[in-house]
Amino acid sequence: MAAAESLCAETTSETVTDAIGPDDALIESVLLDLVQQRGIYATICPSEVVRKLAPHAWRPLMSAVQSTASRLARQGAIDITQAGQRVSADGPWRGPIRLRLVRPVDASAKPEES
Repeated sequence: MAAAESLCAETTSETVTDAIGPDDALIESVLLDLVQQRGIYATICPSEVVRKLAPHAWRPLMSAVQSTASRLARQGAIDITQAGQRVSADGPWRGPIRLRLVRPVDASAKPEES
């Protein structure tokens, strides 16, 4: 038992994430944090979310991040875009997608800098 306790004490959260994968709540938290950091006029790539969660084994998590993004888009929390245009939350998507905060109607165009 002591060996198991020692192993658990030495395991980092990054190691656990890489080994078993993050849960939906963690994916959602990281995704929302990243889009909020970028603001309403910028987007993130879903791969940024998975690389933050599991930098050493991120590819297997892409479908989980896309599923979370789809759910958040259906709930109205984020937009999914392709070539700068909003696309259906339910896909199917062909090619790369980007994620952003939902823009208010009066914020559809980026204000000009003076």
